Amino acid sequence: CLPVRVSIFVGMSAITGISVIIPNYNGENLLPQVLPTVFVALKNAAVPSEVIVVDDCSTDGSLQMLKLKFPEVKVLQNKINSGFSVTSNTGIKSASYDWVLLLNSDVKLDPGYFKPLLKYTDRNNIFGVMGRIIGWEDDKIQDGAKYPFFHGAKIKTSGNYLLKDKEDMQHGLYTMYLSGANAFMSKKVFLAIGGFNEMFS
Repeated sequence: CLPVRVSIFVGMSAITGISVIIPNYNGENLLPQVLPTVFVALKNAAVPSEVIVVDDCSTDGSLQMLKLKFPEVKVLQNKINSGFSVTSNTGIKSASYDWVLLLNSDVKLDPGYFKPLLKYTDRNNIFGVMGRIIGWEDDKIQDGAKYPFFHGAKIKTSGNYLLKDKEDMQHGLYTMYLSGANAFMSKKVFLAIGGFNEMFS
């Protein structure tokens, strides 16, 4: 997976705060590039926040680096290497706030990432929202809203779509699912549906 950054195209609401959950496996080199962008985006969101890194038995210096360079980050450690769904569930269950951002360790946030998304948090029919994903070094779109399409007898959901005119996207786009790379979700709803099925780990 190539490193990416997130840019939104789609404000504020009365939420208790934001918990950013970052599953980590051997991210010693990526996290120092990603975490500063997360702190800036959270500061600009102007709501209470926390950052939780859940380490999945890294074999590099991730834990020592976090302790020395980012002491404000809450670190949880898996006892055994458990995979993405278990690690993500662990972090989300430990979150202090009612909205969580599940973020890959290779994804940077734009400074204003949260502001357009927060307006969706007071809607009862919204499970979650996300931003589009573009490359670290260019503006090439790697991920957008998802739509289903037929592939023979199968229904595939990996197709991306965005509208050409950004003005037409000011109120957001429906998506078949949220990218696990930057899923901003209601913790309550996430837990109510049972979280990620851990068989996928």
